[in-house]
Amino acid sequence: MPVHYAIDASKRLMVVTAEGTTTAAELFANQDDIRNDPALSPDHSALVDFTGAVEFLVTGDDLRLLVQRAPYSPEVPIALVAHDDLRFGLARMLHTFGESRSARVKLFREHAAALAWIDETRRAR
Repeated sequence: MPVHYAIDASKRLMVVTAEGTTTAAELFANQDDIRNDPALSPDHSALVDFTGAVEFLVTGDDLRLLVQRAPYSPEVPIALVAHDDLRFGLARMLHTFGESRSARVKLFREHAAALAWIDETRRAR
């Protein structure tokens, strides 16, 4: 599946990974799966990894709706990771829409920096 997630309860972290060609329908289905997963706690942070994605078949309206129906609280840190400019641009759109929802979202090019920010942000709460 091009979009999947894993929850690490001990780290209070959910990692969402997009790989290959990813459609809006797959992103929405992944959100539904996350929302219905009893292992997810409202205080779990999220790292959304776009580094393995090749193509996104989504519109700006799809991205706006993804943010509006996000399965996590606006108070938890959400790190978006994208290595190249194309995926970084998509992550930037999600970041912008997330800011309008008062979400704590930040963009990164590297996983280590994203995880460090999540830890730092949680400690500051």
